[in-house]
Amino acid sequence: MPACVDILAPLLAAGDLHTARFAALEYAMRPAASAASPSPWQQPAGGTALAAFDKAAGDECGAAWRELLDEFLLSGEPALATVAAKHSALTLPPPPPPSASLISMEDYDACCSWLARGGDAPRRCGAASPGGSGCSLANGSTAATTFLCPFDDLAGLIWANSRLISLNQDGFLRPFDVATVLWPAGYLLGLWVAAEARPGGLLWRGGDGAESCQVLDLGCGTGAVALAAAASLGGGAVVTATDRESRSLALATANAARNGLEVRLSPLDYATDEAVAAFAARHGVTAPSPRSGFVEVARVAGLGFGLHTRWSESESDFEVVVARRSVTDAG
Repeated sequence: MPACVDILAPLLAAGDLHTARFAALEYAMRPAASAASPSPWQQPAGGTALAAFDKAAGDECGAAWRELLDEFLLSGEPALATVAAKHSALTLPPPPPPSASLISMEDYDACCSWLARGGDAPRRCGAASPGGSGCSLANGSTAATTFLCPFDDLAGLIWANSRLISLNQDGFLRPFDVATVLWPAGYLLGLWVAAEARPGGLLWRGGDGAESCQVLDLGCGTGAVALAAAASLGGGAVVTATDRESRSLALATANAARNGLEVRLSPLDYATDEAVAAFAARHGVTAPSPRSGFVEVARVAGLGFGLHTRWSESESDFEVVVARRSVTDAG
């Protein structure tokens, strides 16, 4: 078997992050009986474990991924253009309708986690399989939402009204990296954006979606929030996503291209209001006033979107705080 670095090198040099990510997963999935360090997400099928994620192999791929991708991204905008072109050819097919049934976290681990299933496990889970609509739960606030995938997994789903958004993340390839995994707060914000873009919501722009709307995402990470906005707000929306990390911009670029969504992506160190205002002015986005403060409009608990703690369905550690800018007399 070739080394993981030899598998990833040509794919990442071509800007094909998606194929490289799952090639690394295939490399790291080993027969359960011979796996040197199996993951706790071991796939059962009729009581027999077919494959397990081998942590040592995963770590090998992670080291190769970080070195090769960071080298590829040194070229800046040309690298991002290559990523966009490559992933535009991987546009997703129309999704199946969302499942209306709940699944447990145990079912998620067994049926929905890419680390558990790999590519060859039997279809005992039906629609509840990686990338399938059965890995979702229905609630009263949105058409359907999906479980937030674990930080070490490679992909998850968000239903933005009637649109399924498939999100890749670096997962085990860059463990717990803030810039390249979907955090619960970003997941919740993406679901809130999708819900509030419906009639009667705070972001509703009219019947045909033609009214102009500007969205500026600071620190886009995987691109989840920006993509939820682009999918939900209609053709009149101009969505700009920014991040200070090139690996985030590459990931968000790939996710936008695969989902066929129009999002402007650009580097931005958003540490100060002045930097944000200057960027907004250059890119035709309404600039915030340097003398503006914030007035709270609403506070939305994560429970309304199915985001509860793993140990209690009546508790959530996350909420969306909605605020609007208000010009003050402060200097």
